[in-house]
Amino acid sequence: MAGQPPLPYIGFPQAGDSFLEGRRIDLRGGAYDNQDRRVAGANLTWWSSRDGALGSGADFAVILSVGAHTLVLQAQNSVGLTEPIAISVTVQGDYDLDTLPDAEESGMGLSPLNAQELFSDADGDGLSRLVEIRRHTDPGDPDSDGDGRSDGDELLAGTDPATNDPPLPPDQLAVYPPSLSFTADLALDTPLPQQALQVVSRRPATFTVAADVDWLASTVVTGVTVSGVTILVQAYELEDGVHSGHVTFTSASLAGSVVAPVVVTVTHSAAFFDLDGDCRVSIVDVQRVAASFGLDLSQPEFDYHRDLDRDGDVDVLDITAGAQRWLQECPSGPTPTPTPSPTATPSFTSTPTRTPTATSTPTRTPTLTATFSATNTPTSTLTHTPTFTPTPTFTFTPTRTPTFTFTPTATLTHTPTRTPTFTHTPTATPTATFTRTPTRTPTYTFTPTYTPTRTPTFTPTRTPTPTRTPTPTATPVTVILTPVADTYVFSAAPTSNYGAATIHYVGSQSASATGRALYRFNLGGIPSGATVQSASFMAYLVSSSASPALLDIELKRSDGAWQEMTVTWNTQPGYTGANNVLGVGIAPAYYTWNVTSLVQTWVDGAVNNGLALMSKNEITIGWRGFAKPKAPHRPIHRAWL
Repeated sequence: MAGQPPLPYIGFPQAGDSFLEGRRIDLRGGAYDNQDRRVAGANLTWWSSRDGALGSGADFAVILSVGAHTLVLQAQNSVGLTEPIAISVTVQGDYDLDTLPDAEESGMGLSPLNAQELFSDADGDGLSRLVEIRRHTDPGDPDSDGDGRSDGDELLAGTDPATNDPPLPPDQLAVYPPSLSFTADLALDTPLPQQALQVVSRRPATFTVAADVDWLASTVVTGVTVSGVTILVQAYELEDGVHSGHVTFTSASLAGSVVAPVVVTVTHSAAFFDLDGDCRVSIVDVQRVAASFGLDLSQPEFDYHRDLDRDGDVDVLDITAGAQRWLQECPSGPTPTPTPSPTATPSFTSTPTRTPTATSTPTRTPTLTATFSATNTPTSTLTHTPTFTPTPTFTFTPTRTPTFTFTPTATLTHTPTRTPTFTHTPTATPTATFTRTPTRTPTYTFTPTYTPTRTPTFTPTRTPTPTRTPTPTATPVTVILTPVADTYVFSAAPTSNYGAATIHYVGSQSASATGRALYRFNLGGIPSGATVQSASFMAYLVSSSASPALLDIELKRSDGAWQEMTVTWNTQPGYTGANNVLGVGIAPAYYTWNVTSLVQTWVDGAVNNGLALMSKNEITIGWRGFAKPKAPHRPIHRAWL
């Protein structure tokens, strides 16, 4: 209504608030006017009874002098009508800026001019005088409540140092949620089931993870509390029905173990192997898998539907998995042929080799890829135990020209013999011959034949156990690792931890908002004394500022220890760089840094505190966001249990 002044309000501070000397105080307010609606910030004027004019605006900060203030906000509308509103606040003296008002310090016999007094520990209980004042304990008595435990020990244990209370029970592992339940419809073109668990204890403790069934896997096999662990269900190994297993978490430093029950309900299991969509697992489906033998995620022709165990490549285990389902049919009508998701297929750099390799499933996550050779005799065994009726026999003699002979034999009373053949060329020239003589008990013989070097022989029966045993020769071996810890720190929130964040921000969003990402890898898979021939760190870009088009991101070595769920900007370690700089664009893609020399120093015995990504010039405004490995909306790297 015309002729009425605006209606002002003060959102912060509140009437009666008290602040310490030297602290910034946010002034937030506004006004509503019948004619102008919301009054512009330029027409909001602030004033103090002690300090005079403070400025104009709807939200800004000031530092007020010590004493009582009447704060006035005056609003003016477009026709010049004004209306004030006032509140009272107090600023207490804190000359030495030690967070304790001068009056309180004087009352305790302390000097308001010397902050060091508050940070001393006169009674030697591990707590400063300031902490003891805040906790209402006696700064001159190490055991204020007389219960036989020092004030510092009680704070660490989680009990009250000011109260004579009983000690807490012994620290132990806990897992949340305590149990897991999955539903897996294998007719759907979706990722295999997975769910995150949180492993906690009062104090940091190292733990290990183990499962009692072979169809359960985990993103890590060891970790330090507090940390997240993702449990994956290899549902393709299961028949339709309800299946149960257990994941056990054990810590050597804490008594007992924690067992998390896992229940999974599987439906349409045959559809997962029915690649041609005819609702029946036949020789055609097995042929399709065999036709992709040797392909992996680094090759454009790779089809993840044929990678039945979803480990990033098509190998003997995938062909075996398909052969196990021979003649299995869908319980209902035909299932449409699965088609790849329209999203980009993740890719990674790998070193093709005919020697045993230990790899995690490559995804859009930070990875460390290292190719090394060792003259000692490392022996690693990967045991994978699917249950099935047929008895396949595999004989490998490595060569440059593989030949495949696959002979399923069956005897039916009404079907004649037929002999289909096919030829496939992965990198060499594989030839597969299929001879079918029907029977009720199919047996499978798959014989890739390679000329010289060595002849490992795999003979899986009801419990096939492929075993890799590297010989004591300097044979290159490639491992692909995902971080055992990863996070970022942010200068705009220097005491905040971002261990659970799904994106790691690197660079500067403003002059006071800079991010740095930290990653640490477990190099236990590389034997001591190995020669690292090449190593690279890969991170997948998922978001970025619009400019600059290229931001120089530097990879540096972390010089100190840090924990994923506790490190902050204020507690981050120092870093050492070797000008390992890469220009990172704005389009989503993998970016790779060479870390050969850094990994070699770790393998040679240097302390492995991980590495960090940061802007080469942090005064440059620009940032990049990289994917976190354990982000739930992305595939997960796997470590077999």
